Amino acid sequence: MHDLDRDIIVPTSGNAKAPCPFCGPTRSNPRDRSLSVSADGVYLCHHCQAKGKVGGGDPNGYGAPLGRPSIPKVYTPPPPIVPAPTQDKLRVFFDGRGIPPEVVARNGITLGEDGGIKFPYLRDGELVNVKTRYPGKKFAMAAGAELIFYGLDDCATAHQVVIVEGEMDKLAIESAGITTVLSVPNGASTGAMSYMASAEALFDRCHSVVIAVDHDDKGMALETELARRIGHERCYRVRWPLPCKDANEVLQAHGADALVKMLADANPFPIAGITEIDDVFQDMLEARNRGAYKGATTGWPSLDHLFTVKTGEFTVISGIPGHGKGEFTENLLLHLAATQGWPFAVFSPENYPRHKLFSKLCGKALGKPWTPGATPCVTDAEALAWKDDWAKHHVFAITPDEATVDEILDAARRLIFRSGIKLVMIDPWNQVDHSGKAQHDSETQYISQAITKFSTFARTHDVHLFVVAHPTKLYRDKEGHFQPPDPYDIAGSASWYSKADNIIAVHRDKADDGKPVEIIVQKIRYDDNGRIGRCLLQFDPITKRYTDLGRWDTTQGGTR
Repeated sequence: MHDLDRDIIVPTSGNAKAPCPFCGPTRSNPRDRSLSVSADGVYLCHHCQAKGKVGGGDPNGYGAPLGRPSIPKVYTPPPPIVPAPTQDKLRVFFDGRGIPPEVVARNGITLGEDGGIKFPYLRDGELVNVKTRYPGKKFAMAAGAELIFYGLDDCATAHQVVIVEGEMDKLAIESAGITTVLSVPNGASTGAMSYMASAEALFDRCHSVVIAVDHDDKGMALETELARRIGHERCYRVRWPLPCKDANEVLQAHGADALVKMLADANPFPIAGITEIDDVFQDMLEARNRGAYKGATTGWPSLDHLFTVKTGEFTVISGIPGHGKGEFTENLLLHLAATQGWPFAVFSPENYPRHKLFSKLCGKALGKPWTPGATPCVTDAEALAWKDDWAKHHVFAITPDEATVDEILDAARRLIFRSGIKLVMIDPWNQVDHSGKAQHDSETQYISQAITKFSTFARTHDVHLFVVAHPTKLYRDKEGHFQPPDPYDIAGSASWYSKADNIIAVHRDKADDGKPVEIIVQKIRYDDNGRIGRCLLQFDPITKRYTDLGRWDTTQGGTR
């Protein structure tokens, strides 16, 4: 609980107005009743936008807790840098690392009066942030300032850039004569990469991006994520000679000419159509030593026995129209985003107008109906808290003007760059713009090529891509009940079965919402990821959520 939560009185029913304990004491009228409080403890200040839930926590299980005040992000420009009276220690520091005084001066680096070395982060000539390096290799960014790449202005018109892991490496490469260099601002962290947005236009323009980060585990993870977001087809990677692990160490040990040559000799990431043993050797050892590796949990333990989610794969979700394919997949995405932190994007033209998709996801995430009715629905304050605290960082809709396969995937690629999405859902296949089908000899050929694009996109960008596809043939049993569709009956081509990594069918009795829903795993390409079988989930028509019934088996569900 936030310290000021205790000052909020929760009404026994309905909503109440009260002075805001967060901004009230600093306002001209501290008694202004700007805070709305609901009976379940969710509060929202209409002045400072503080919001949360008295007592904290999220009893609904999806998304981030609501129990902290949240104010819209406003960046604070750093204060002007105040240099120390003498810069002797600065010269000694950079001389010892092979960085010439003119490079230090060009980048506006000074020794501050607090004894720290100040690296100014500029954009269009304006100071946006400052990193301070203190003795003992301790670093600090300016409090409240925007996170951007270091060296943006040096790359303002560039078509080729180098990305490094620290300011010293940027300066080392500049000392060798190359100025179009960017440094990430926060080291090898792959969890806080909002700075990518500061260079989106730059990377759109660049045809060559050399990733020259540190040679350690964290550096290699950063290299992988940068290439995934920017696009492997434009990225090159550098391998430093041991024992050097970064550009500055190479400059000191081997000189400027050797550093330039290593950057010029950077290898494509990866070499198109070729995998060398050096590219996968570490993966070979890790796979052997750790044993079989399953993917991420689906959120339903029974289904986890049959199917787990790995990035780099393509899954088809099938089933009879109206049986809940989309509802199931949306729940799955919310589970993965909540438990793994994986942002996701959805193409769903059936959810129109555009706000409908977000409304549905909000209701599922909070475990309440979106629209008013007999059951208490999501309140405005809850919806706003979900949006600001969680959804705007994890949930995206793909709404291209022309919904062709290529346009959908291009939009997803841009979201990978900007927001790091790891999951993509296309729902349904028959709402994709298939005008390009006329250019192919047959529908089968068109679908086969589209599925190949899906698979390639998933592998190349390390995302899991789900496509919801209807069957073209429906069969009834002797009692007249529809049977689960066969994988070969999906959307006009056997390529769905042959090319998809996984196929799952959702099947329920539409005449009785009280009966369990069958989740039938009909294909699993990789045995360590799951197996063919089925499990039972209970669908709640009020919250649109699925509950695990703890029942699963491997004797039914499909054909390998």
